[in-house]
Amino acid sequence: YGIPVSIQFAQAIYESGAGRSNIAKQSCNHFGIRCGDKWDGEKYYSKTGCWREYENVGLSWVDHAAYIANYYPNAMYKPWEFYKGLEGYGESGYWKKICKIVKKYKLYKYDSICK
Repeated sequence: YGIPVSIQFAQAIYESGAGRSNIAKQSCNHFGIRCGDKWDGEKYYSKTGCWREYENVGLSWVDHAAYIANYYPNAMYKPWEFYKGLEGYGESGYWKKICKIVKKYKLYKYDSICK
């Protein structure tokens, strides 16, 4: 799908607490993607809502990439400005947090998004 590896790694770390969150453990959902109206796959319900549930973590990563490509197509045009195309994704300050994780764990070595 062309999503920068550093960004996808950082989002998974942030959204799932590096795979330790209850949602990640119970549903293999490492990106905090909610069910939404169009989701017809398995669902995991928690006190905070309905989450997409996957058979394994790998499927979570593939679905996240498809989700970004489908709902944020502008992010795919300029990989070096990927995060700018995702305006509206996440809470206020989300992308600063993501870039902080990229830098902290030197995830930029996999691409050059947040150098």
